[in-house]
Amino acid sequence: MRLIFPIGELESDLKLSKISGNLEKIKFIAIVEISDLGLVTDIALLEVGEEAELLPEIIMELEPDIFVSDKIDSNIVEALVGNGTKIALTSSDILCEAVRDLLLGRARVLPKGEASLKFAN
Repeated sequence: MRLIFPIGELESDLKLSKISGNLEKIKFIAIVEISDLGLVTDIALLEVGEEAELLPEIIMELEPDIFVSDKIDSNIVEALVGNGTKIALTSSDILCEAVRDLLLGRARVLPKGEASLKFAN
């Protein structure tokens, strides 16, 4: 399973980086691969830089199973809805905590195809 996390503040220890659902603050995308056993098998980081307006397209090119954030921008919701990507909202804003929340069932996973702009902040 491929998880995508928008990163607003990168830390030297990647797992302590802050996630951000604010489109203007996203500087990186963390791509986390999870095995069928629920183990993290790979983590990659993609620098977005000043390409925030292209972020929805960048995310779709990565073909995520789930987009995970503490909140979500309406432009990202529009790109994900109808494409089969699930959206998970977590109360955690630290990458490792957000991964843990999702794996432990603490994140709110919006059903495929049922996410709408009402979930956008």
